[in-house]
Amino acid sequence: LTEATDYEVYITADCPAGGNSNPISGSFKTACLPLEEIPYTENFDGIGSGATVHPECWVCYNNYNTTQYPYVYSTYSHTGNASLYFYSSSTTYNVAVMPMLDVASYPINTLQVSFFMRSSSDSPRMIVGVMTDPGDITTFEAVDTVSNSTTSTFEYREVLFNNYEGSGAYIAFKLINTSGLASICIDSVVLDYLP
Repeated sequence: LTEATDYEVYITADCPAGGNSNPISGSFKTACLPLEEIPYTENFDGIGSGATVHPECWVCYNNYNTTQYPYVYSTYSHTGNASLYFYSSSTTYNVAVMPMLDVASYPINTLQVSFFMRSSSDSPRMIVGVMTDPGDITTFEAVDTVSNSTTSTFEYREVLFNNYEGSGAYIAFKLINTSGLASICIDSVVLDYLP
């Protein structure tokens, strides 16, 4: 089977009296395999946009009850036609977790992640970290916090993992906001070796 692929299954019984029973159907999606090649890039283009659209093999969630932030957004982009859009109040968070790394082949402390970031105001910050469980926010371990010097403009950001000593296999982005409502878009994400 192919990773990250939807499958439909139909099962029929071979009846003793001859013939087959009516089919019973079901569906499932195969899991994503760990990343097998570095560099890994994601520009969020060509996958659609909207509150239910997320990059393949990324885990995206929040504690903001009304919408499924972060999601692929077509209004702003650094290159192409989309970015990943985070939106938060001062009491909420958004998390986007990259696909699992094969840390035996690619130890996280040998890597860096670069991306372009656009913020709507001075208050939001993007914390880049590592997680052991992509669905459990309590496993998020911050590595660096980045912000922009200007608003409404994409700026290049880079986070080095050379000092990371944990056992996580997932690089994650977490939006925090210190006041009001604010948004951040990230685009042109590249996971590569440290220089």
